[in-house]
Amino acid sequence: MFLLPPMRQRRRNTTAMHYMWPYDYGFYADSDRPLDAGKWSDALTRAVLRKDADAARGLFDHTFWHNTDFKPDWFHLYLAVQQQDRAMVQLLVTHGAHFDKEQMTIAAAALKDVIAPFKSILAEGGMRLDRVDTENYDARTAIAMDKRLLAENAKLGHANPQETAALDLAIVQFGVRAARRKNTAEARDILHQTSGGVDGVDLAPLFRHLAATSAAGLDAAVVLGIIDDVRGAGVNVQPLALETLSGKVEDFYTLVAALDARGVLGGDTASLRDAMLHSWCFAQTHLTQGDFSIEQPPDAAQRQRAAFAAAAKVICGKDSDVTPDEARRYADLHARQAQRHGDAVAHMDETLLQTGFFGAAAFTPALLESLAAAAPTEALRREFNKQAQARQFEDKGLYHFLSPKRFDTLRAALRSGAFVPDADDSEDILRYLKGRCARREVPEDVVQTLREMKTAGADFRGIEVTDYLGSKHPLLAKTLLDLDIVSARDIRPQRLSKRIAPHKGLGGMFVQNTDRDYALSEFLYQVMFERTYPERTQDMRAKRGVSYQRAYTLAQVSKQIEAIKALQSPPRPSPTRRDVIKGRRGPRPGY
Repeated sequence: MFLLPPMRQRRRNTTAMHYMWPYDYGFYADSDRPLDAGKWSDALTRAVLRKDADAARGLFDHTFWHNTDFKPDWFHLYLAVQQQDRAMVQLLVTHGAHFDKEQMTIAAAALKDVIAPFKSILAEGGMRLDRVDTENYDARTAIAMDKRLLAENAKLGHANPQETAALDLAIVQFGVRAARRKNTAEARDILHQTSGGVDGVDLAPLFRHLAATSAAGLDAAVVLGIIDDVRGAGVNVQPLALETLSGKVEDFYTLVAALDARGVLGGDTASLRDAMLHSWCFAQTHLTQGDFSIEQPPDAAQRQRAAFAAAAKVICGKDSDVTPDEARRYADLHARQAQRHGDAVAHMDETLLQTGFFGAAAFTPALLESLAAAAPTEALRREFNKQAQARQFEDKGLYHFLSPKRFDTLRAALRSGAFVPDADDSEDILRYLKGRCARREVPEDVVQTLREMKTAGADFRGIEVTDYLGSKHPLLAKTLLDLDIVSARDIRPQRLSKRIAPHKGLGGMFVQNTDRDYALSEFLYQVMFERTYPERTQDMRAKRGVSYQRAYTLAQVSKQIEAIKALQSPPRPSPTRRDVIKGRRGPRPGY
């Protein structure tokens, strides 16, 4: 193939172009019916390959007398020159075989010294060898000619997949060259001829070729530059399977985020992620492996970590399809490397926690606990345990932990922030806590649990405080109020008064502390006091042995007395400016 000289020379002994076919063009003998021009072309091809000028001449005579519209083209002339058959070349030129200007340039470049002896014969047909520039030719013409050569070989049973792949690579190379030169129309024409066509050009073979032919390897910036140039020419790019370029591109993992941003990241994400995590474990300045150690510059380690972190946001996110096998492999890798390369492993764990990688269902509570056990820092140990606790609640649900045996696990999850109850969860927990209260006492562990729920950020909206009153004591209702979990303004006094029997005045003005309803009445007055005088709430709570019945009644009576005084003694109007003369007040003398 003339675009690829080494492969063309191998074809001399292997392809149909040089194979001596038997004399079999007689399919048209004694036939008066017109035949397809393609069949005449195939018959002429076989005659040229056999160097059978008589057969070719007989074919031309037959097509002439039967008015068949057929004449030889550049392909037959190219074969005859390649065969070095002067008689055939003369015959073909006489019957109209012709190279146009571009074809002549490419034939001269491809056949080189072989075509020189035919200079005069070609000149008779208007083809001047001395007027061609073999260094400059239209790639599109060369591609079209190569495709014809491959198609003819395939017809004769000599298809070669390697040559087809080589042609595709050559097409991409020419197309990229045109795109980088901003010849957008030419780039589109060329790249649309690849096997991908308009659906997108596959650039992976080109990148592998460039990496193989470059001693320093392929730079990531070069890869992105080629992709941007091709897309800039209006040609789609097929998703690039990065795992096929692993080990061939410098700063390989910087390509992950860059290709994802361009929408052309493809391939097996799982294998790419697995390889990245193994490399990440060594991203630090001092490496130890077996009995030897390696030092690398700090800036190199920082550059590696930045590339891994950027790639992790794409392929190690919370939606990553992590399999159980992959999760187990990561846990094993983590356990092996955490002690020797704790700095790199810590950076990897912190980054993956931020991306949500461990939120995948494959990371079971047991695996997360194993990660916590091997974690290189205390902060990571706490975070992995928190993740394990959160996963337990996701897997088993809240009701599993609302029992005396497992309630401490719930409290631990609240303290770590692994479980934050929503409104429904808070109601379920409060109902459970109410069942743990005695008739007149709220246990200290219940109070602590409510504090832990508040600190964790539990949602208490929609809580109806009166549902948590006891028959003899306000119980959780008062605790919720005293802990500022609910506000007095959120408690409806009318609903409270229906649950708490009103004081009938027996035994004095106020309910005595020995009365069975004393605690409930005190709670009712506390709610009314804090609703009416919110600015005095904290001061009253700080006092010991305070009676909200007396405090609220006294405050209300005092307010009424002040109102009555204001009505009986209205304030005197302040003097005006005209009433104030030289420091004296009132009317001036003589008036």
